[in-house]
Amino acid sequence: AINVPRVDMDKCTQCNKCSLICPHAAVRPFLLSQQELDNAPADFKAGCRAAIGGGVLDSYHFRIQVSPLDCTGCELCARICPADALKLEPADKATKAEKANWDFA
Repeated sequence: AINVPRVDMDKCTQCNKCSLICPHAAVRPFLLSQQELDNAPADFKAGCRAAIGGGVLDSYHFRIQVSPLDCTGCELCARICPADALKLEPADKATKAEKANWDFA
């Protein structure tokens, strides 16, 4: 891909539409316990938010993670996002920023 998405977790509503529409499963939602989050890279932690939904989800953290190496750049995720939380950027820049996060996830 020439351009791949980066997620702005401050805009993300946790609807998961981006992961549902991705034809290559390059966009995935993750729920993490506090213990898992404690072991995460700093940049991964910074992108996590409290999971919404109540009940058992109250003790989890949520993150959408994109695999820049698996993304084909089709833009479906960015187009379906109701919160405009995914923005395309050059693949080389996204790979440098997100590869370690994807490897952890």
